[in-house]
Formats: sequence, C-alpha cells, structure tokens
Amino acid sequence: PEKARRESCLRALLVELATVPDVLRVDINSKPKIHNSAASGIVQSGDGKHPQTHPFWSHGITATGEIVQVADTGLDQYSCFFYDDDNGAVATTSKSNCKAGSLTTDMDMRKVVQYVEWVDS
Repeated sequence: PEKARRESCLRALLVELATVPDVLRVDINSKPKIHNSAASGIVQSGDGKHPQTHPFWSHGITATGEIVQVADTGLDQYSCFFYDDDNGAVATTSKSNCKAGSLTTDMDMRKVVQYVEWVDS
C-alpha cells in the first residue's frame, strides 16, 4: 500500500510538472551506484571488459614509495585526499624560501611530502 501511494503521488507530481510551460524535461534519477571495486581494474586494463584484471599490480607495480610531482593553483591540505591523519598537514615552504633554495620536505608524510605555496604577487 505504501509503495502504491508513493507511485501515485509521483505520477501526480509528474503530470503537474509536465503542464508547466517553463519545464522542458522531467526525469527520474535513480540513486547512483558506486563501482569503485571495478575502477582499479578498468584503469589498469584500459577497458571495462576485464574489471578484475590488475596487470600493474600483478607485475609488482604498486606505486609504494613513489613520489609524484604536481603543479596546480593550490592545494587544500585538509581535503581527505591529501590530509595525513597520522601526521597532520604538511609544512608549507614559502615562495621566497623556495627561491632561496630552502625547501621543507617531510618523507614521513603519507600523502603530500612537500608543498611550496607559490602565490603570485
């Protein structure tokens, strides 16, 4: 009974929306499904046909101990993608210290080991 009531209510809402002249389209969006478990295989294999295939990992390429350099317009050090829960935020090197050759690098950090704040002035 509850499902039928919701469907009836939804149909009435769609009819109402469809009669509004400014409404061009009405869609029902389903809840997104996360497929993270297959993403690594798709990225490594290059296609969606073999999502459980991990050719890099099977050859011992895991990026453990690797450092990647990225240049961008800034870094949100407190983003969950960059923040190190064990060590906190990485020490920031100023533009002037960088030009003077004084860089702070902390290899104990898990995600960001060096951050140079290069603000245009």
